[in-house]
Amino acid sequence: MRHFSFLALACGFLLAGCTTVSGPDQRIAQNPDWYSSLKQDDQLMIRQGRIREGMSKNAVFLAWGHPDSVTTGTDRGNPVETWTYTAYQPQFVSGFAMGYPTYYGMGYYGFGPGVFHDVIYTQEPAAMVQFENNRVVAWQARR
Repeated sequence: MRHFSFLALACGFLLAGCTTVSGPDQRIAQNPDWYSSLKQDDQLMIRQGRIREGMSKNAVFLAWGHPDSVTTGTDRGNPVETWTYTAYQPQFVSGFAMGYPTYYGMGYYGFGPGVFHDVIYTQEPAAMVQFENNRVVAWQARR
């Protein structure tokens, strides 16, 4: 009976982990005051993962989450902050290599010359948001 209770508890935690929400809904749930202080149109945009000029930093965070990098500088003498979001893009590579694991048939693998195919992921900018006085003044995102 003791083992069954532990197993049931472990399964419960596993199932609870499967029902978590992510994205804007999770950030809204964690910051309900930020969300409720916004206009209804902005609330709808955030739920759709969209932003617009004039939004606050908090609203952008609710829509897009934490940026991957933050830089500061000036634009026409005004202090600005830029949030950059990145995405991982798959790059498919193929080639011929000496000493690459090779399948010889009937379940036998060896190390010898062979053709290989692989996928590597490179990090690339996906979106940028520029803030002035804590408000979006410009943004761009890849489609």
